[in-house]
Amino acid sequence: MNNFEVIKKWDTENGHVTYGVAQDEERRTEIPFWHGVPHDETVEDYIVAKTGLTADLQSLKLFGNTALELGVNFVTVGHRHKNIGKAIKENSRDVQFILDSLVPGDIDVHGAGLSRGWAGILLAGIHRPDRFSSMTAVAPAMMAPVNLFRFWKIGVEVGVETARNPREFGGVLFDSIRTSRNRLGVTMSEMAKVGIGGFVHERVRELRDSGPLVKLHLAASKDDCFFDPNIMERLAEELAFDTYTLFSEGSAGHSALAYNPKLSKSIIATAIEDLPGREELILGKQLITPKSAA
Repeated sequence: MNNFEVIKKWDTENGHVTYGVAQDEERRTEIPFWHGVPHDETVEDYIVAKTGLTADLQSLKLFGNTALELGVNFVTVGHRHKNIGKAIKENSRDVQFILDSLVPGDIDVHGAGLSRGWAGILLAGIHRPDRFSSMTAVAPAMMAPVNLFRFWKIGVEVGVETARNPREFGGVLFDSIRTSRNRLGVTMSEMAKVGIGGFVHERVRELRDSGPLVKLHLAASKDDCFFDPNIMERLAEELAFDTYTLFSEGSAGHSALAYNPKLSKSIIATAIEDLPGREELILGKQLITPKSAA
């Protein structure tokens, strides 16, 4: 691969993973990524996922491994750019660069954005609607206001998941601390956008109205420490998302995608309609919004 530095390769039980850094020379930006190819491919589709506000690729490790288990190719995208003023735009350009560089142009692509990652994936869809078959907002930021009265739930999520799987979840927490420290200016800039507004509702409508039909899915967690899932459900209906899923298993917190394989399987199965056995993998409260079903 031109302008790619391969950092590490490894095999899992279900597929082969490459960790690398892409060099976008036009922007003089490095873009870290993981690229997974299953040993036994069940569909040709790709899942392309974006990390959250303070997160790096470790937060999507389980999601990628779950994709391989289901026989699905995946790419997860992190960030190293330092553009404080246009952070989310640069996040989107990172996704587009990796997409164009790693995913064949004739393959169905399903985007997924965790928390703040939803804004980056969504903007990539606005610029490249021809490349995406579906997009999933997972506990999305910049959709609903941050609810201060839910903050206490973060302690429950961290405590329960650290006790349940200290090595894996502890790795996610450490990764977030390191990422925030290394990109403090960008993190603070994006945190301000998430905390005081900057909603992407019009962007969602724009994607709905732009050319090829891109199916939209929203997955919220019952005990999210930032966002009220009831508001998310209302927004899914108002903005004509094709499905809304309420995840309620385990601690069902904001970062559930990082530690609960059932949520990962449900999100992947909801997006990829040709996935074998998909109906058995879809869980939680899932509704087809009235406007989409009409």
